[in-house]
Amino acid sequence: MPQIVFEENNKISKYKPEEYIYIKKWGEMMGVLNYYIKESQLKASKECAPITATHFLKEKGWQTIDDIPDPQAKKYFCNEVKKGLK
Repeated sequence: MPQIVFEENNKISKYKPEEYIYIKKWGEMMGVLNYYIKESQLKASKECAPITATHFLKEKGWQTIDDIPDPQAKKYFCNEVKKGLK
């Protein structure tokens, strides 16, 4: 059973909002305001989104790095995320 690391309003998630680093970087690269990025990370945590989630589309749900169709774009994005971790 996965370890519970975050609980809010009786919703349990495996990941804390700030652990959704792909959402943060995606938002930064798209020019999204910081408060909205934080709200998206919280939403992801509450909804137990995949840790590789990048953003939410109303009509499709959570999008992840695996939904980036261009291999070069995916590689670039992942490298940008890694740079932010250093």
